[in-house]
Amino acid sequence: MSVPYDTLILGGVKPKRSLGHRWTEFRCGQNDAARWTSELWPVLASFTRWPHAGCQAECEQSWRVPSAMNTAQSQSTPTEPSVVIQADTGSISLEDLKSQIDSTWLTRALSERFPGVAVKSVSITRVLAGCSVKAWVTVAYNEAGQRAGLPEVLVVKAGFARHSPIMQFTYESEMSAYRDVLPRFTLHAPRCFYAGKGPDQDSAAIIIEDLTLRGARFCHALTPLSFVDARSVLTALAGFHAQSWQDPALTDGSFPWAVRQRAARTELAAYQAAQIAPDRWAYYMQLPRSWAVPIVFHDRDHVLSALSRLQALGESEPQVVLMGDSHLGNLYFESDGTPGFLDFQSRVAPWSQEIAYFMAAALDIPDRRRWEGALLEHYLETLARHGVDAPQFDVAWHSYSRQLLFGLFVWLTNGPEFQTELVNTANAARLGCAVTDHRTLDLLTN
Repeated sequence: MSVPYDTLILGGVKPKRSLGHRWTEFRCGQNDAARWTSELWPVLASFTRWPHAGCQAECEQSWRVPSAMNTAQSQSTPTEPSVVIQADTGSISLEDLKSQIDSTWLTRALSERFPGVAVKSVSITRVLAGCSVKAWVTVAYNEAGQRAGLPEVLVVKAGFARHSPIMQFTYESEMSAYRDVLPRFTLHAPRCFYAGKGPDQDSAAIIIEDLTLRGARFCHALTPLSFVDARSVLTALAGFHAQSWQDPALTDGSFPWAVRQRAARTELAAYQAAQIAPDRWAYYMQLPRSWAVPIVFHDRDHVLSALSRLQALGESEPQVVLMGDSHLGNLYFESDGTPGFLDFQSRVAPWSQEIAYFMAAALDIPDRRRWEGALLEHYLETLARHGVDAPQFDVAWHSYSRQLLFGLFVWLTNGPEFQTELVNTANAARLGCAVTDHRTLDLLTN
């Protein structure tokens, strides 16, 4: 079922924003109804200077299912059709979600780690859709579930619909990180209760805790990190990287995840090849993000030549398991300041790829220029404290400088199914300045 195409009204105002020379109305329709929460609230916040948290909460109110809506709102639209959750190339209704996230599937999923647990009842209380669908569910357990201390509220994350190969790839990558990587190489993340096949037995799914219940502070691309917060993230990443630094299991076939990960590189390479096809590159170069970087980075052949050189050089650098997508949208902080990580896309790659990707996008441009040397030194010192024979600073600095191009490429060619143009533009601008400051193209082409 589809939502009738109609202009979205928030507080009686038709929100608009400028994208370059064009004005775009945010509308609620079959192709974009489900994304307005994630796309609209940061835009409204940036243009009206509303506090992010308040604006997000206001927007999210309309994304709660009817049982969680206020009485007046429910009574005003008695004939409103079911919400359709749009995600990539497929959609799913609330009724379909309820039929899939049922007691039978939850019991089967949770009993893999908690034998004897049975779910007696389940209700969906909140839904958010973006790259994936996330459903908050309130659950009642049998005595075994209560003894196991399972939380009353769980978050189920999966595709729940038809998806392109790259989206299936990302779901599978996140699920396997929770199932295979994090039990072996630890990094602070939401507690995971299940990682495996989704209710349709086709796409991947995870069941994790609701971080909002303990007051986690979520990061956003529009709010760069302080020095203290960036330093704590690098402490965590260094500890994570140290556990797999040049680990023979990453290449000798003894770690099944690493074997599968090498095979999956062909899928990722195919997606990246599609992003740099001439017509696709031309599409990205007319978006706002492209005008936030120096025009030299519009030269497709020049950028691809440098990327090829970067890949060749990276093969000879120390390899580790990466978190894989450590931008601000995937980071949170506990109340005690401990950083946590979301949306894992773990893979084996040079350590510097993750550090450059994180630092250049997480810091405001003037701050990055002042702090990156000290932060890189802190990362190396933390590696050493974990027993790693860390690279000398000058060697690490050159590796970091080269890998900045990877981050720029990601944000210049990041598909609209992954992030809003606002986020892509903010991160492309930061990476473009970093690549320029470090003369990265010169390092890779001379």
